[in-house]
Amino acid sequence: MKAEPAAQRRLLDLAEVDTELARVLHRRTTMPELAEIAAAEQAVRAKADARVAVQTQLDDLDREVARQEKEIDAVRARTDRDRAMMQSGKLGAKALTDVEHELGTLQRRQSVLEDDLLELMERREAVEMDAQHASVELAKAEEALAGATARRDENLKDLDTS
Repeated sequence: MKAEPAAQRRLLDLAEVDTELARVLHRRTTMPELAEIAAAEQAVRAKADARVAVQTQLDDLDREVARQEKEIDAVRARTDRDRAMMQSGKLGAKALTDVEHELGTLQRRQSVLEDDLLELMERREAVEMDAQHASVELAKAEEALAGATARRDENLKDLDTS
């Protein structure tokens, strides 16, 4: 059975439209921006994770610095109290010797604590630089993602209008 020429023409037109739709669908699913977006999203996640890790280190160092400062303050308070006892003149010879010995020990302890604090602060400064770098890297990755997304959206808009 043969179809009428008008029906055949309509079938050919329909096949042409179907082919064009398939082409558009293929272009939508295979555009290079999709792969770029997937890679950019992965980079953003990795950079965000790195920033969180550095921020965690920074927070840990801040807590350690605060603990170290508190311990130094306690040693200083103890030193001041012992000096006040020595200057009061109410101590016997043996107690005075013990307090002098304790003051020497406290001075050494304070020196060690202050050296440790200085080292912690230097480490914190280095980690702070790492945190700034991680933030910059994350911003770059987010910018790349936004650019790829904008290009994809523009291509999709072009495909929708064609």
